[in-house]
Amino acid sequence: MMRAMLTAAAIALASPALAQVPASASEAGRLMMARSVAARMLPDGTFEKVMGSMMDGLMSSMMDGMMNVPIRSIANFSNEKPDKIAALGPGTLRDIMTIVDPAYRERSQIGARVIGAELGRMMTGMEPTFREAMAEVYATRFDEKQLREIDAFFQTPTGRTFAEQSMTIQTDPIFADRMKAMVPEMMGAMPGIMKKAEAATASLPKPRDMKELSADEKKRLAELLGAAPEKVK
Repeated sequence: MMRAMLTAAAIALASPALAQVPASASEAGRLMMARSVAARMLPDGTFEKVMGSMMDGLMSSMMDGMMNVPIRSIANFSNEKPDKIAALGPGTLRDIMTIVDPAYRERSQIGARVIGAELGRMMTGMEPTFREAMAEVYATRFDEKQLREIDAFFQTPTGRTFAEQSMTIQTDPIFADRMKAMVPEMMGAMPGIMKKAEAATASLPKPRDMKELSADEKKRLAELLGAAPEKVK
């Protein structure tokens, strides 16, 4: 989805080996240059801008698109029985929400802004860690010559603008509108995708029933859930 979120996932899954001290002067120089590139790609305050724009723009637009999805499509996605799906009316989720919660649009917009602002503030404190992880990844993907060329481009007016906007460009309203238009198609495709996923995992053992767990396993499960052992049945 968002480039910034994908970057966050890549950093979270990065190999511990990336955090090791470079073994040679050449590797140290490459990491230093990679840090310069990362600093230009992720300037201070980027995450606050990304989260605010994403929640207030992209996510709101996508949610607005979901409101236009027919109830029949949602029921089909949940693997409801065909006869029950056929009995449903032609209405959309928006039609239902307008009756159940007339203020749903304002509620979702306000909630998105609050969540975006709070996540932005929280992630701002994480930017140095993300920036360093990006540098470590770049240092493994590019050699020093390539990093110098990238950094040189980022020092030009065009390169500087590109680098500064690279993390936020997908929060642009144009992108949000495109994503909104894709929601119905994505919802319509999900039942088929879920069936393929079920077929691909059909050979795996079924999830265990509580009755199949040993006393020690139930005890451990209770500890993990913070529940009394007798509640785990």
